[in-house]
This record gives sequence, structure tokens and C-alpha cells, in this order.
Amino acid sequence: MKRQLEESELLFRTILEQAPLGISIGDSDEFAKEFSPKFQPFNKTYENILGRTKEELAGIDWKSITHPDDIEYDMSQLKRLLAHEIDNYSMEKRYIKPDGSYTWVNMVIARLDLGNNAQTRMCIVQDITNKKMAEESLRESERSKAVLLSHLPGTAYRCLPDKLRTMQFLQMDVLS
Repeated sequence: MKRQLEESELLFRTILEQAPLGISIGDSDEFAKEFSPKFQPFNKTYENILGRTKEELAGIDWKSITHPDDIEYDMSQLKRLLAHEIDNYSMEKRYIKPDGSYTWVNMVIARLDLGNNAQTRMCIVQDITNKKMAEESLRESERSKAVLLSHLPGTAYRCLPDKLRTMQFLQMDVLS
């Protein structure tokens, strides 16, 4: 029995430490205050995504490092989770790094039932900053193209190189 417990603990720690996603476990609005010093309730990937050390994370709550525009929705969902209205929720949100920049994450929060009636939950985060930057770049490119085309005199078009020259895009400047 002791060997099974040791193997189970080893498996848990290995998964937590080697997971490619950030993982945090909490039972209050704080990251680490209710856990023993031997157990860190978050993995190294979580620290890296948030740009903070385990010591820094142990002394702060999640609201103080969440972008202000994301707190209201996060709080409303968390209240529903703690009231047992939902089992989990996910959202895209921004964490503020110590230098003031922020990291976009896809976050999933799920309630954990450990059988002790505690309000324990797991937070899994994946860094999606590059995806968000690419989306913003595409939006800006589309906006820039629209502005350029709206100011061109004449006609702009794009067609396929087929026999019918099938039109994909047509912008005409109609003079009145």
C-alpha cells in the first residue's frame, strides 16, 4: 500500500512538473497561502507563463495580476463555480507581468472534489499571446487595406486566373 501511494505521488508530481500547460491549484482567492511549504500549488510552466517566481506568486492574489478588463467576467464565472452552478469555465484573459506587459492565456478553471468540502479548484492556462498578436496583425492589415481601397480613384479588382476571370473582389469608385 505504501509503495502504491509513493508511485501515485510520483506520477502526480511528474505530471504537474512536466505538463506543457500551466497548472495551479487553489482553495481561496489566493494562490498558495493554504498549502504547506513542501507543496507548491502551481507548476514551473505556470510560473513561466505569468512571468513570476513561486515566491512572487505565493504572496499575491490572482485579481492583482489580472488585466482590469478581464476581472468582472472572471469573477462572475468564479462565483457561479463556487455556488456549484457550473463545474468549470474557460475564458481568454490577460495576466499582467511584473514589467507591466501582459500575457494572453486560454484559461480553464474546474472545481476539484477532494471529499473534504473545501472549495478547491484547478486552473489550467495555455499561453496564446502569439495567436492574439497574429489576430491583431491580421485585423490591422485588413483595416489598412480597406482604408487604402476606399481612397483609390477608379476600380480595384482581383480575379482568378481561369477562363472566365472569376471575380473574387471588386471595388469601384463611382463618381457622382
